[in-house]
Amino acid sequence: MTTRVAVVGAGSIGVGWAIAFARAGYEVALVEPVAGRRDAARAEIASRLADLDELQLLGEPSARVCARVGATDDLEAAVARADYVQESVPEDESLKRSVFAQLDGLARPETVLASSSSAIPCSKLAAELPGRSRCLVAHPANPPYLLPVVELVPAPFTAERTVTRAAAVLSEAGLGVVRVRREVEGFVFNRLQGALLREAYCLVRDGVVGVEDLDRLVRDGLGRRWSVVGPFETVDLNTRGGIEAHAARMGPAYERMGAERGQHDPWTPELVQRVARERRALLPLDRWQERVEWRDRELMKLERARSGPPVAADPARSADRVEIGALLSRYCRMLDSMDLDLVETLFTRDCLVEYGPDERMRSRGVERLRAALERLHRFARTSHHVSNVEIVFTGPRSAEARSYVLAWHQEPDGSSRTLYGEYRDRLLRTPEGWRIAERRQVTHGSDVPWDLPLTPAERRARPAPSG
Repeated sequence: MTTRVAVVGAGSIGVGWAIAFARAGYEVALVEPVAGRRDAARAEIASRLADLDELQLLGEPSARVCARVGATDDLEAAVARADYVQESVPEDESLKRSVFAQLDGLARPETVLASSSSAIPCSKLAAELPGRSRCLVAHPANPPYLLPVVELVPAPFTAERTVTRAAAVLSEAGLGVVRVRREVEGFVFNRLQGALLREAYCLVRDGVVGVEDLDRLVRDGLGRRWSVVGPFETVDLNTRGGIEAHAARMGPAYERMGAERGQHDPWTPELVQRVARERRALLPLDRWQERVEWRDRELMKLERARSGPPVAADPARSADRVEIGALLSRYCRMLDSMDLDLVETLFTRDCLVEYGPDERMRSRGVERLRAALERLHRFARTSHHVSNVEIVFTGPRSAEARSYVLAWHQEPDGSSRTLYGEYRDRLLRTPEGWRIAERRQVTHGSDVPWDLPLTPAERRARPAPSG
């Protein structure tokens, strides 16, 4: 038998609920006393279902889903037929209390009465009603048809069967149900959101960051990550050793940040152990690496979805990418063999190469570059490896590349060190093939903790001085 739902109120939350329930196959009566708002709600539902259909997020034609929603001003008839009622009027305590009194008088005794309240607990809305045991809060994320999670917040007087029935209706509609264990203002969703907003306002007030940049940090960083894993799983996976290792490392800093805002809530050892126990029950540490890899794959899928449909591969460009990658690898092999006669097969005749800000670390033309590279003869052995090559084509015969070179240098006395460099290259396609026209090293460092294998290469002897 088809579940019949009444959504009372046709604002943004009511429209979102109507779409969510209709997508699940439920029969929906959307109750709205204002004719203009009813007409607008119909148009909004049809438009959003058409968008979902276009993006292939509906399993059936949008018109069929839309037909399951009927907009009406007849509250009595809609509620009398409903198996489940979702109150969605504006966030006003007196208005919601009045609506719940009407619903309790109109609904059948077994019908669940749920409020979409964002912060007002059910104990303030239904405490005096004869049928209060079938009342609770079902607070959705907005819009509920795109953010499929809902908080079920019973009052002390709510019957367990009411919570169970509401959870079943909402779960069957495709929403993830979170059972909040006791009433608190704002429930869980808005308390978490409020904590972030309070800090955001403070950071803007204190001149630490601007509004646009703060939104960017959340949108492109925290928000993307939290769309895959929540805050506890985030820190559990970010630190090898899990929750306890993260709390030991970062807990004092977070305690200081909280105290700076007048909130002193340290993560006590007992609290950390409690959270850790719950996390380890969900994810044993011997599966930690497996879950990290899963998280990264999910973020890759998200990035792919955000980037749009894949662009068809261009066979010519694919060949160019292979050639450029091989060119950069040959450069490393040339350094290890010290076969500097190969410089002109890698660079244009008038190339510009900069390895640092000093004039002595800059050369123009292949002859000066070959002379500059002679300094590597002072090492007994070297090993260079190129990695993470990114190529962007800027024209039919031009490209830009970013790459990283890891280098191991051994002095004649046997001592050695490992360095890395990030290179930005401008490349041109010449009649002889791709060549590096400009190369700039933009970062460098030493004591890099990589154990690099040596490249087996015969080093050419230093040429004898002419004359």
